Amino acid sequence: MHTPSPLASKRVSVNPAQAILQLSIMSHMNAWWAISHLEELQKQCTILDLYRTLFPIEYTASHKPLYQHDDSNHAAPRIEEFLALITEHLFPLGYWEIDQVFDCFPYIPLDPGWSPADRDFTDADPLPLRILADISRAYYYEQDLGELISELPLSIRHHIQIPDDRLDHIQINWKAFETLCQKEGYPLNKVPTVLKMMGRETGNVWIDYDPNSGLELELTWCLDDIQWLASQWQEATARIDEFNEILNEFTKDPELWIAFFRLWNQCLQQHPPEHP
Repeated sequence: MHTPSPLASKRVSVNPAQAILQLSIMSHMNAWWAISHLEELQKQCTILDLYRTLFPIEYTASHKPLYQHDDSNHAAPRIEEFLALITEHLFPLGYWEIDQVFDCFPYIPLDPGWSPADRDFTDADPLPLRILADISRAYYYEQDLGELISELPLSIRHHIQIPDDRLDHIQINWKAFETLCQKEGYPLNKVPTVLKMMGRETGNVWIDYDPNSGLELELTWCLDDIQWLASQWQEATARIDEFNEILNEFTKDPELWIAFFRLWNQCLQQHPPEHP
């Protein structure tokens, strides 16, 4: 008795007319173009199998063509439909053009675009965001404390108890600052969380990944990686919502900055000048 292959149920079916059309296209190709065309079809099959696995109802109900039936190597409308469903239900993929998705294959292109730490801020940006961005740069990039303070708005700067002529000999104990913040009530107890988010130190790929860092993420078009990215995105959206709520608290209540720099001032410490 013949036992069907366990993979047979996962294959994308193609009707005879589609098969004949594909063979007709290939009959006009030389060997190099034939190989290239088959590689493109393999990419489409891989992604269509994922469509059927992740969204079986939508896949079955779809009337979009399975393949692009010409030699342009453009993705079929049903694949574009699948990518839109990923963006709607799993994680954002809408930034990428379909051709870029296939150029990156077998890897999933990521460009989270979330991290205000590297932005150039203007007066139009919320004041708490500008202040915390400056502080996070000092925290993660060892920015000079005097440079940091000089960049803070005048309305905030006077809360810092450092004479201008001593800025070069003062540093902050960041670990002590984190500990003091965590002992306070909301939202001061969440300041370390905000600094970690702005410094890309959360452990979440959607928040931490920097496309300009040169680091390549080898996440491929497979079920495990897609499900992992989806779970990471759920976590990231919760973190980003919390981040925005904290900024709103500092915007609504300027008195929080007095409490913030009260803790800050407790963590300032003098260090001897460096000798040449």
